[in-house]
Amino acid sequence: MATTLSVSFLAGRYHATGWDHQVNEGTTEWPPSPWRILRALVSAAHRSLAEPETIAPILERLAASLPRYRVPVSTEHHTRHYMPTEKSTTKIFDTFRVFRGGGRDPAMLEITWPDLVLGVEERALLTTVLTAVGYLGRSQSWVEITLADDGKSLPVFNCEPMQGGEPPSLEATRVLATMAPSDYSRWRDDQDKKVVKILPTSLWEVLNQSTSALKKQKWTDPPGSRWTNYSIRPAPVERWPKVSSKSSTYQAVVLALQSRVLPPQEHSLRFGESVRRALMSLSDGRSVFSGKDRFGKPARGHRHAYFLPYDHDDDGFLDHVLVYAREGFDRTAMRAIESLTRLKGKNTGRHPISVHLESRWSVGARLDRSGAPLLLKEACVWRSRTPMLLPRHPKVTKAGRPKLDAQGQWIEGPIAQAHRALDDLGLPPREICVNETGGMQMAGSASHPAPWFSFDLERSGGEGSRYRQQAFCFTLTFAEPVSGPIALGYGSHFGLGLFAPG
Repeated sequence: MATTLSVSFLAGRYHATGWDHQVNEGTTEWPPSPWRILRALVSAAHRSLAEPETIAPILERLAASLPRYRVPVSTEHHTRHYMPTEKSTTKIFDTFRVFRGGGRDPAMLEITWPDLVLGVEERALLTTVLTAVGYLGRSQSWVEITLADDGKSLPVFNCEPMQGGEPPSLEATRVLATMAPSDYSRWRDDQDKKVVKILPTSLWEVLNQSTSALKKQKWTDPPGSRWTNYSIRPAPVERWPKVSSKSSTYQAVVLALQSRVLPPQEHSLRFGESVRRALMSLSDGRSVFSGKDRFGKPARGHRHAYFLPYDHDDDGFLDHVLVYAREGFDRTAMRAIESLTRLKGKNTGRHPISVHLESRWSVGARLDRSGAPLLLKEACVWRSRTPMLLPRHPKVTKAGRPKLDAQGQWIEGPIAQAHRALDDLGLPPREICVNETGGMQMAGSASHPAPWFSFDLERSGGEGSRYRQQAFCFTLTFAEPVSGPIALGYGSHFGLGLFAPG
């Protein structure tokens, strides 16, 4: 019997700076210190409980002994950017741990107190508090923490408190923990009377100390804390799946965007071109990005990559990019995607945009798409996020009226060309209707619809025929759920004609 917390890093990353380091030193606290874990529980208790102090007895039991960890395989990465100040700019290092997983397979950390057994009411109270913990470390470290089943067998620990005599092959790390309540009482009694007056009287007060108050009182380490050394067994060398020159494990990569000002959804086409241009530069013109074979001829059959910017949080601004290739990315292409950390240029706006690799997907395999990115989900109804520009001119009579076939359908009309493009993607039969609001065809996110003419409709370079008079917005309805991405028509590889589940 034991108490185990299972921590899922939902974004596949962990951002945190140890107490004894400055945020710009380029170091990451790993594993999460016992001090950080208990402080996170205190913060969550204030948000989830009417009387947060009721969690204090459980915290005292957790603080009485040091936990053991089962840490997942990870590597340390960082990004660099310049933050403007009043007089100049300051170089910022953002260091973080990256785990195998994220997206559909979040990395899992297990924290165990082997000799601690909680009662039924204590477990229920702790579970309530854990549901309110949204991140661990900095706010980018999204987590979901659950209390493991009471009868679950102990995990295999690979990070434990050092006892002395460990083999030299073990890695040592120094983390901050709380004193056991009895040890803190003795330590407090030994202090000078003037110091005792400002010291917390209980573990609950110890964990509720604000950083600003500690700095004002000039404490180097928080009262009630102690440093302890942990040993970490060497993890297997982190290796991403091998990729041959012809095929790849991954066909889709999701990139997250961060900037003071993100581009509006109406600039999807120009932003998609910027992403493609950056990856072309990083890969020395790889054919999967260029869309041309080794003889310089355009590729056919949509085998080259799509660069699809989209608005994930439905606020009208682009915050993610899906880079998708039906036949996968080879090793050079994947390295180019992984090394893309910044976008800047006339097509990305005045403010530089930071790019972070959020997740990788093997969309050709059978998988649960419930946790997939927006554009890779399965759905029966798909609606235009950006308008579709027709690649061919609809047939008209000499009088300028639509030319109809025997069934009364407009020959090469908008709906006919949409059907043909969907057939080329191998999608099943469907119904197509035009999106209109007040007589105007509308695209964009659900909360921020926009008329078709407000979107960029012409590439800054490159080839491709198009019907220049108007773009069209549709709703596609399939009898059974189909999976994305779905992008049709002129400029579909750069964000035009994009559909999202509706």
